[in-house]
Amino acid sequence: MKDAVKRIRSSEKSSILLNIAKSIIPKPLSDAPNAIPLSLCPKEVTVRSKSDWDGMIASQVEVIIVEDDCCNESEFETLDLSGFESLKKLTVGNGCFKCVKEVKVIGLKWLESVVIGEKCFVVQFSKPSDGKDDKCHFYLKRCPRITKLRIGKASFADNSVCVIENVDALEVIEMGEL
Repeated sequence: MKDAVKRIRSSEKSSILLNIAKSIIPKPLSDAPNAIPLSLCPKEVTVRSKSDWDGMIASQVEVIIVEDDCCNESEFETLDLSGFESLKKLTVGNGCFKCVKEVKVIGLKWLESVVIGEKCFVVQFSKPSDGKDDKCHFYLKRCPRITKLRIGKASFADNSVCVIENVDALEVIEMGEL
């Protein structure tokens, strides 16, 4: 591709073709405003909002810490960690993710620990008469190194599905008040 751009530049016969060629070659990261080189991206990230979450470079993050009472924006309905391929530890404070209906912790080969505080993932909306909403799900699957899952009191209280499978190294599961 770069050779084609060089030929177009040297011939100077088609500015349209040159502009098309330039548009399909990605700019170096250093040309992007406010860009951080991947080598300098933080391995540990503290999250306070959905925009913080969306701003992470998923493939680089090893530790995610969500502060208390954060990530409760109404547009935050699904928490899918599948892109966080280097993630080793997820720690969620109390009162977080109150609009998230589905949590997917699937296929994370380096994940070792998930700790969730109290009153997290408790969706605030009207419920059917049985008190459970069939749209709220938690999946922890295919994470071969995870040894610890701790979920605080009243977290996932509205869930109708909890799937934990193919987590052979799991040594500790704590849910609720002990």
